[in-house]
Amino acid sequence: MNRVNLLSALKSHNVNESLYSLDGFHKESESYSIVEEGQQFSVYYKERGETTELANNLTEEEACDFLYTEFKSMFNWLK
Repeated sequence: MNRVNLLSALKSHNVNESLYSLDGFHKESESYSIVEEGQQFSVYYKERGETTELANNLTEEEACDFLYTEFKSMFNWLK
């Protein structure tokens, strides 16, 4: 899954856009971000102004799959 596919999946599940950014750090708190760092990608979670790196040194596909799995678990999606 790439960022275009992930965006489509999140929209199809009606995930509020304030909960994520697929192209750099999100300005909102309580949000997930996929950040491209050179040829690698990292996934971050920001809460109460503190940013936590959840995964790093990933391909775009791995980062998108990771974030999709986070939302899948959070919202109890069956797919």
